[in-house]
Amino acid sequence: MDTIMPTGAGATTAWTPSTGSNYQNVDDTDIDDDSTYNSEADVNGVDTYAFGNLTALTAATIHAVAVNICSRNDDADTHKHKAIARPASTDRESAEFTNTSSYKIYQAIWALNPEDSAAWEEADVNGSEFGIKLTA
Repeated sequence: MDTIMPTGAGATTAWTPSTGSNYQNVDDTDIDDDSTYNSEADVNGVDTYAFGNLTALTAATIHAVAVNICSRNDDADTHKHKAIARPASTDRESAEFTNTSSYKIYQAIWALNPEDSAAWEEADVNGSEFGIKLTA
């Protein structure tokens, strides 16, 4: 298993960073809750991030790509989001998740590359952006 983290801003940066750049607020290996975060009030706002390359792969099969998002509501409204995979030039959305008032980790899994419905290849993952979309 290989874990990659954001290394730069992606094609879309609609969310507002609490400090610094948007990707710097979501590149933590340990979740820091309200220390650094991105926020968004506009439905359909998307934030995507560039990622580093896979490193542990040596002619191995990629069985799936999992995108982990840690989020919460910060008001009384019900907010929902989707994970985004962007293997090429189109955002591909996961199923929808409903936020709670406490931080929670949500995971979207793509067994196949959503761009071509084929198995993921190392170059597919290395060239992809991943992120989040506010849906409600």
